[in-house]
Amino acid sequence: MSRMVLPIFILILLLILSGTAPAQASRARATIRKPEIQATADKSANQSSEARAPAAALPHPGPEMQKLMSALTGTWSIALKSEPSHSSPQGGVGQGEETWRPGPGGLSLIEDYYSTGSEGEIRGLGVTWWDEKEQRFQVTWCDNGTPAGCAVLKHGARWEGNQLVATDESDMGGKVFSFREVFSDFTPTSFTQTIYLGEPGGELKKVVTIVATKVAPAAGVK
Repeated sequence: MSRMVLPIFILILLLILSGTAPAQASRARATIRKPEIQATADKSANQSSEARAPAAALPHPGPEMQKLMSALTGTWSIALKSEPSHSSPQGGVGQGEETWRPGPGGLSLIEDYYSTGSEGEIRGLGVTWWDEKEQRFQVTWCDNGTPAGCAVLKHGARWEGNQLVATDESDMGGKVFSFREVFSDFTPTSFTQTIYLGEPGGELKKVVTIVATKVAPAAGVK
């Protein structure tokens, strides 16, 4: 190795004295820098391309949700009538208000419910959305009278012609009951909700009728 040191040192010295070394060093640095510059340019171009790429298209409500929102969106004054029963031989009445509003992106419909009357004060919140796979509306309902806080309707809801029909089964006092709620008689200013209850496989009896009347917006509110 010692025999190679002197010739290399002399060669470097000669190159320095002749002014060749700086030029070669500059060319070497330029050669090394070219890939770095190109890589930086490519990265900037990629970042610019990504910035220009359009955002993924957001989903839009389908015809089922559009029909539901058209029928129910708004604030409604409600009048309730309960049919006579063992616990209430004379039946009962009540009043309250429902407000239906679109959820995020119009992909769901949210109901805020309040009523008071012979059944006491009831406050509730419902969320309904269309399940494309199951071809039905899924419904989650929460209120101050549900022991678990919220419940998901097992069979959801569907349009049957111009009626919206929700069905479920629930355990009440250790006994299973079938539930059916029908939204009908839709007009721009009113609709009717009728709730039926009974044993699975048997005749369902009407237990509650709710007549909803649209509340006119306050003056100056569109």
